[in-house]
This record gives sequence, structure tokens and C-alpha cells, in this order.
Amino acid sequence: MKLSSVLKKLYEESEFTSVGSLSDKTGIGKGFIDRAFAGKNTTEKLDILFHELTKELTKENLICAIDLIKSVKKSQIEQDQLI
Repeated sequence: MKLSSVLKKLYEESEFTSVGSLSDKTGIGKGFIDRAFAGKNTTEKLDILFHELTKELTKENLICAIDLIKSVKKSQIEQDQLI
């Protein structure tokens, strides 16, 4: 699994409508973000490290885990509002 592919998938599932809006929110240049999503230049070595540390997982496994965490957090917020 590559960090760049996870970042791109998280972006695709986010509320951001453009790389420019993500750039504006984070203060990170659009070009850097585009290269990170492509796994170019700055993230090539990070991809290697991330892959080695997560080689038992797939991108889909990680996204499912994140979705589960979001669901649990949403349920907790809803329960807190009922109390």
C-alpha cells in the first residue's frame, strides 16, 4: 500500500471539491499535493516506508477502518446530544 494512494483516496472521499481548496485549507502548495497524490518526488521514499509498515493491510482495509472510526465518533456525538 502506498501513502500516496491512501492520501488520494482520502481526498476523493473528503468534502474538498478541488486540490486548490485543500491547498488553501492546509497552506500546502497545489503542486506539492498533486505530486504527493501521484507519488512523485517528495513522497517516493515515504511510499516505501509506509508500504513496509503497512504491508499486511490494503488501502481498502485502511479506508474501512477510518470509516468505522468516523461512524463510532458520530454515534458518540449523537448519544452525547441525547443526554
